[in-house]
Amino acid sequence: MDNEQRRKIKRKVAMISVLSLLLLQSMAYADGSTVAVTATSTSAAVDTQGTPSSVQDPNAPMLAEPKITKEQAVEKVKALFPIFKDAKADNVQLGGGNTYPVQNPNVWNINWNFSFGNNGYSVNSTVDSLTGELLNIYLNYPLDEDNVGYYPPKYSKEQAQQLAKEFIQKASPAVPLDDLQMTDQMRFSSQALFGPVRYDFYFNVKMNGVISPNESIMVSLNGNGEVTSYSRNKAAAAYPSAVPKISLQEATDQYEAGTELELQYIPVYQPYANVKDWFLGWAPQLSEDVSIDAQTGDFINSSGDTIHSNGAQFSEVPKQDKLFVPTTGNGEDQQLTAEQAEGLVKGVFEIPSERKLMSQNLNTYWNDMSQQMWNLYWTEQTPNTAFGGKQTNATVNAMTGQIMDFQGESYGPSWSKTEDKIDPAKVISHDAALEKALATVNLLYPNAAEELKLNVTDPTKVPNETNPTFSFQFQRFFNKMPVTGDVVSISLDASGKLIGYHCSRTADLEAKVKQLKANISKEDATKKYRIATMEQLQYKSIGGYYSNSAYLTPFIKLIYQRINKDIMKNGYIIDAADGEMRATYAGLSDQNLIHMPKDIDGHWAQKELETMVQYSLFTVDEAGQLNPDASISLGEWMNAIALAGNPQYAGQYTFNKNAANNTIGFKDITDKSPFYAASQMFIQMKWLDPKQTPMLQPEQILTREKLADLLVHMLKYAKIAAVLEDKLPLDFSDSAQITNKGAVTLVTKLGLLVGIDGAFKPQDKVSKAQAASVIMRLVYLQGKLDQKIM
Repeated sequence: MDNEQRRKIKRKVAMISVLSLLLLQSMAYADGSTVAVTATSTSAAVDTQGTPSSVQDPNAPMLAEPKITKEQAVEKVKALFPIFKDAKADNVQLGGGNTYPVQNPNVWNINWNFSFGNNGYSVNSTVDSLTGELLNIYLNYPLDEDNVGYYPPKYSKEQAQQLAKEFIQKASPAVPLDDLQMTDQMRFSSQALFGPVRYDFYFNVKMNGVISPNESIMVSLNGNGEVTSYSRNKAAAAYPSAVPKISLQEATDQYEAGTELELQYIPVYQPYANVKDWFLGWAPQLSEDVSIDAQTGDFINSSGDTIHSNGAQFSEVPKQDKLFVPTTGNGEDQQLTAEQAEGLVKGVFEIPSERKLMSQNLNTYWNDMSQQMWNLYWTEQTPNTAFGGKQTNATVNAMTGQIMDFQGESYGPSWSKTEDKIDPAKVISHDAALEKALATVNLLYPNAAEELKLNVTDPTKVPNETNPTFSFQFQRFFNKMPVTGDVVSISLDASGKLIGYHCSRTADLEAKVKQLKANISKEDATKKYRIATMEQLQYKSIGGYYSNSAYLTPFIKLIYQRINKDIMKNGYIIDAADGEMRATYAGLSDQNLIHMPKDIDGHWAQKELETMVQYSLFTVDEAGQLNPDASISLGEWMNAIALAGNPQYAGQYTFNKNAANNTIGFKDITDKSPFYAASQMFIQMKWLDPKQTPMLQPEQILTREKLADLLVHMLKYAKIAAVLEDKLPLDFSDSAQITNKGAVTLVTKLGLLVGIDGAFKPQDKVSKAQAASVIMRLVYLQGKLDQKIM
């Protein structure tokens, strides 16, 4: 390949935007890809090139004559789950009923009812009516509460994996075990340390000997080796030939000739939308889901469209006369009132007069928990479809008045929409639409002309029958480098009406990235990248979903996809500071990637401390040290317990000023405190009571007696402890110094805390190592009490 050919390829693919909300999705990979596709049998035919040969009406899916009877489907589930033998299977239906998204019609939906006196619950299962495969089931409630499988588990992870494969053979007997490929997908699942032991396994199923990310099986088992959930995803289209016309070497040359790395600011995401850190990374310009068609050699995007070169990738955003101006609120702490937020939205976007403001909530922003947002919803009073009335929604920053999101039309699937015909005479040109988009972004985005650049990937695209909207994308730059995840998108209909707006903008970006420097050259980074990655032949499932403009009929292509050779490094980017591959996420269960702090080697509590690090209950300092013998504060203990019980607690206990049941909090804890969410959890679990102790003082060092008091409240033994206050003598030399004797009695009898040289030492400070030991003792105590700990 000569230099001119390389330049042509580079020009061809340079148009792909560097933006991506999560860069870990930039290099789609077979072993961890997940694309939500409803389990379905093959229904759409394709030719050997993977091109749709017919358009299926999504409102009238094809129904085939069942090969499996209703009775056989019921018996299939009973055979797999013997505990269902006494359950009542009712409401057995063929197809998806009135659910959305539309279910595959060739599925038996079986609802099971379990009764316990006056109580009961139901479980849904689905069985393929053509093949008899189990497709989905989820046992969301333990049928035997005395046999839920706490620590220590009856089966190890390796043994559970073998049990999972044995179950697959029974649930999907047509799938050869040799076609199952274990993936790393479930290592990012957020299992709590407390609660029943759960093993999650995710397998890709090869088709024609080729990886197909959309063919997958997920199995979950409890610590006793019992399957608790099963999900079988099947691609919703026929597979083309697995024989490529482009060789692996040709695809590799094609990709590497057309791909350049560039410096980008990369966020490291904590679970549940908390950005932990930033780094400068060398990442490919192809940060969208870009593949190489194995039959044509063309670069294609996530929609299967061939990507064509069309000039420069980005253009400047010209400064307009009307610019964004922050709005001072009239509410508490100068926050906007709901009325002000509504007025700001109506000042820019058109909301039909028949839609009334039905909901207005002030919540913590999902993308930045330090900010408050007004979420506004306008709805038509009379539903116009089976899926409800048309709706408009918007999100507004409560402190600045910046509109973050606007969706003009939000309701059921696109095929349920009533057509809003636009007079051809009112259809505007692309240039006119771009002019309005530029005016809009200047009006709604702070310093748009300085921060943003327009992605001009395809400026010639105009509305037509299959694409009745104009769409424009803007990327944020800082120091002339793109900021991953900070993007703006604007949509207009064919007449130029604004119908969609989305903005993601990191606050205080300069302070977060100003110290970042690149020490690795582009040449060195490119060498490392090419050594660490490779092209892999895969099947790519495209479509099967609704967009703003149309339903994309599912079809499958044979493609080459760039992946990391080490699947444990998928989603990793080259750190420009040291040249090492660095994760763009912080997975709670990503235990194989965690580097243990060296200062716990040989420590008496090493095993317990390793568990704390694996579950992110304790974090290391900048030097990579845990300092296991350092004292732990009350707030640190609370955060650790909250994470141990529920990794999602921070998102579930976020501040909501308009919530009717908003919990009364501690006077010294605001919603901006790092201990706020944990304090709310402790209050709602009735482990702490702000009425009795209005001031939390989370910075206070945790003492042994304070820890004993917290433990009896967690165990729900606080009242028993009060009864035992003077009933049982304490056999400690310093018993006279103990204030809460009942609590100390219980926790020592249960072995959670032990004496030290014949004394309890109630005022001694609790170290991280001691706290870790107590937490693990609590974990192993589960199932041995008359009530759950969490």
